[in-house]
Formats: sequence, structure tokens, C-alpha cells
Amino acid sequence: MNHLTNPESDPKLPMEDLLKGSSGFVIPENYMDQVADSIINQIRLDNKFDESQNDLFKVPENYFEEFPNRILNKIESGQIPESLHQNPFKVPENYFNTTIQNILEKTSDSESKIVVKTNFKQVWSYAATACVLLVISWLGFRLYSDPKPVDYFSNITEDELLEYVSTYAVDFDQSSLASVINEEEINSLEIMDDDIDDETSDLLIQILE
Repeated sequence: MNHLTNPESDPKLPMEDLLKGSSGFVIPENYMDQVADSIINQIRLDNKFDESQNDLFKVPENYFEEFPNRILNKIESGQIPESLHQNPFKVPENYFNTTIQNILEKTSDSESKIVVKTNFKQVWSYAATACVLLVISWLGFRLYSDPKPVDYFSNITEDELLEYVSTYAVDFDQSSLASVINEEEINSLEIMDDDIDDETSDLLIQILE
């Protein structure tokens, strides 16, 4: 609390005069007008700048002309590290001959194995669909390549046949048949008729005996 009661004991206080008086917040006369200069002066003192040095980015005289000589002098005197004397772009011996082998050795150990997971449910669905299509194709081929014959007379009774014959049958004589068939066919029919009559007569004789 001494620096508050006796501000002169601490010369670093930038606002020592503000604490004068009972209130402690009295601003000295022309303080705001002089505060910028006070800050600049304080910065110069802390950084030990010369007041005559106005341009902070001013390059010393003959700086660029003497720059190569200064570098060479440092190299000769050994002030530059040994690593800078070496060519940074020099390729190690047998670098290109061993590059491929080095890459393979580094990648072979860390190479990850790819595991292919098979979706068995999807495979079974494809297989079932293929089987169904094969069965349908086979049935269709059998149906259209080898159709079964239809027996239309299997369901007709004997009475229906007799009725049809009695209704639609027409008596033909030899003259009517001659207009349809030739002489050889007529002779064969007569022979067949004679044979049928003979067989019928023999059958009747056997029945009567």
C-alpha cells in the first residue's frame, strides 16, 4: 500500500498523478494529449532504441553487396554447421536399386487381408429361382413337343353310335360305289363280303348245333 500513499517511491507507475487527491481518479492536465508520446518514449527506453533511428526496416549500407562475402567468411571460419556443407540433394548409394525392395518389405507386413463375406441367403434365393425356371421350361418343352393324343371316341356309348348310324347312314348300291371307287376295290369288297357271309353262316351253324 506504500505505492498508493507515496506514489513517488515507485517511478514505474505511469499514472502516479491520478492517485493524488481524495478521490484518486483525477486526471492530470493535458494527460490525454501527452499519453501517446509517453507510450512511445517508454517503448523506446525498454527496447533501447536510439531516438535518431526513425526507420525500423532500414537496411544497413552495403548490406546486399557484402552479403556473399560474409557468408563465405563464416564458411571458412567454421561458423556454419557441417551438415550445411553437404549436398542436400545427394541420393544415397544404391538408392534406386533397393527402392522397390524396401517398399515391398514395408507394405508386405502391413498389408491387410481382404475377407469377402458371402451372402448365403442371396445365393440360395438365386439358386431356387434358377431351379423353378428350369422346371417350368422343361414342362413347357415336354407339353408342346410331345402332346398326348386325345381319344374322342372313348366316352361314346354303343347306343349313341347305333343312333348316329341309323340317322345318317345311306344305302349304297354297286352303281353308286362305282362312281367313288375303282373296279379292283369293288372286287375286293365283294370278296370280303363273301367271306363275312361264310363266316357268319358257319357261326350260326355252330350255335344251332
